[in-house]
Amino acid sequence: MQGNYELHRSSESIQTGLRLSDFPPLLSAGPDDRVPLRVHGRVIWNRRWLILAIVVATVVVVAIQTLRQKPVYKAVGTLEIDMPTKSIATIQDFFPSANVPENYLQTQAKILSSGQLTSQVMDKLNLSHKVQLGLSSSRWSEQRTFQKRLNVQVVKGSELVQVAFESEDPSLAANVVNQLMSLYIKQTQEDRSETASGASSWVLGQLKETKAKLDESMDTLRRYEREHQLLSVNPDRERLMNIDGERLEQLQKELATVEGTRIEKEAIHRRLQAGDTQMLQSGFLEENLKKEAELEAQLAQISNKFGPKFPQVQRAEAELTEVRKILATERDRLSREIEAVYQSAVEQEALTRSEIEEQRKKVSGGSDLLMQDTILKRDVDLNQQAYEGLLQKLQEATNTASLRTVSARIVDPADPPAVSSHPGLLRNLGLALMMGLTAAIGLALGEEVLRDTIKTPGEVELDLNVLLLGVVPAVSKLIIHGSPDAKRNGFRVRGQGRRSSDKPESGQWFRLDRDGLNHYELSEAIRNLRTSLLFALEGKGPHSVLFSSSVPSEGKTTISSNISISLTQLGKKILMIDGDLRRPCLHRVFSIPNTAGLSEYLQEVCEWDDVVQATNIPGLDVVVCGERPVNPAELLSSGRMRQIIEQAKRRYDLVLVDSPTLLNMADSRILASCVDSVVLIVRSRATPKLLAKQACANVRGAGATIVGAVLNQLEIGDSEYSYSYYGYSKKTASLDQQEERA
Repeated sequence: MQGNYELHRSSESIQTGLRLSDFPPLLSAGPDDRVPLRVHGRVIWNRRWLILAIVVATVVVVAIQTLRQKPVYKAVGTLEIDMPTKSIATIQDFFPSANVPENYLQTQAKILSSGQLTSQVMDKLNLSHKVQLGLSSSRWSEQRTFQKRLNVQVVKGSELVQVAFESEDPSLAANVVNQLMSLYIKQTQEDRSETASGASSWVLGQLKETKAKLDESMDTLRRYEREHQLLSVNPDRERLMNIDGERLEQLQKELATVEGTRIEKEAIHRRLQAGDTQMLQSGFLEENLKKEAELEAQLAQISNKFGPKFPQVQRAEAELTEVRKILATERDRLSREIEAVYQSAVEQEALTRSEIEEQRKKVSGGSDLLMQDTILKRDVDLNQQAYEGLLQKLQEATNTASLRTVSARIVDPADPPAVSSHPGLLRNLGLALMMGLTAAIGLALGEEVLRDTIKTPGEVELDLNVLLLGVVPAVSKLIIHGSPDAKRNGFRVRGQGRRSSDKPESGQWFRLDRDGLNHYELSEAIRNLRTSLLFALEGKGPHSVLFSSSVPSEGKTTISSNISISLTQLGKKILMIDGDLRRPCLHRVFSIPNTAGLSEYLQEVCEWDDVVQATNIPGLDVVVCGERPVNPAELLSSGRMRQIIEQAKRRYDLVLVDSPTLLNMADSRILASCVDSVVLIVRSRATPKLLAKQACANVRGAGATIVGAVLNQLEIGDSEYSYSYYGYSKKTASLDQQEERA
């Protein structure tokens, strides 16, 4: 379904018989409709004062809080820390796993902000009594507050560390930073000197122990060589020992081969014991297996043919039995052979192992002496190397302890800052402005989204499942009787100083014949709605149409009356009936007396010809309400209501009925059952979807047909649905109306 927003439609186009498809739709309704940005902009503009109030309140609160805070100054100093090098002997050199150079600067940064250094700075500067750093008077809370104001960061890609401290006193902030860096340098020098001295003492003790082990190992080696006469080595003995070693190696290789053979034969033997006869293979066995298969096939063939007692069958059975005996004998023979091969492999493996054991004893008996001598010599060499290494470390540690090495230096000392770091008034105001604006706009858009109302033409067709006959745009200011009326927006009175239930006076109603020249958008919207209605009712002859809505103040009276005026401009003869017996207002729209009307006719006081009143618009007659009855629902349910509509259809081209709302009372449902079609009026961004759906259900429940819906008060951007976009202006509208009147 498509809702059509026609630009301009003259009376001639209706009379030519053009179809609705001859006019290209300017508005396509469907599930893919998207809300354009200009709609969001209009929502923001409509709530601009709320947004402005939220932003101003946020900025004022932040400004007051910022001005109430005392300025805080931040002093920054830079410290260069040298990475540890191998030229300086420390205790960590003897434990390489504990030395992690890549995390060294991070470790030193933690030391700078540690409780030990911060406590020394606080004591040296007497901060516990000089400056109130925290709310609590305890030492622990003061130190925690001090550490929170201290910030130590490592400069990436360098050996620099930045030390910053915040205080309300700029001189104090600079003194804290400088004192902290100086104390760190002093403590580092002392720690390294103490570590080097401790390392020297430790190395000296280890050196004495290693020297004793070296002397003991050398004495043991000399005693062993004297006892076993190993002062000179026999070359022939070494050659013989080499031969025995080669023989042992050869036997070990043979053992590996024999063991592999034994494992293979053992696997075959185990499969045979498990009943796997496939391992038994020989030419004789295969020949007899083939013969057995042939005899079984032959026996099966002749048995089926001659029977079991036939001589030829008995001979075949005897031959098959003989072949099976031969197969059993052959399998038994092959099994014994496999068993013999397996036992031979086991015996061969055991024999080889025995030879290896004898050869190993022979070799070890001659090489144990030389092996023990080699072990003793190795102990002497290891002790000698350890002794020399410790001697070198002792020399390095002694040199380090005698030097006052500098591991860190101050690159940039901290100076008292001239400008406070925070609170920054301009920065806080900027953040407050941004946050307030974001929150206000989010609140405005969120409130718009959460309002479950019909907003776009697509939602009319998608949610209500009815044809969209037309769209009536919202106008910022109506011009009534040639002068602007600031109290009206589109077709609705905003209600300044009046109750929303009060109806406007006759001079406040928009009428197409009187005020259309000043609002060509509304005029063309009414003409478009007229055209869509005529197309929807085409071919149905005289027709009666009820105009209603789900809730009050949706513009049904104004739209129905202006449609009737536009229909008369096409030469149609129209009758309007004021079916709202509770709050009638058609007599105010057309400035006619509210004397005898529908109420008197339904009470059988007069006939319907007596209640029809002519207006100052040619072709348009009106039946007003008359005196308000006490029982409107009962009067509308009478047969005279259907009778007056049927009689009017014989005299007029169209009968338009203005009715109350569909949800508040039963009048509209009663009237809907008396007419041919119903037009539902929906106000954009005001009519809840649930109520509109209930109104449609009420109409269908009464057995009436909804010919379509009208979306009233749609806020339209200039570049989206404006008539001037298509070259249609106020001057064109004026000329068109003059042509229609002519």
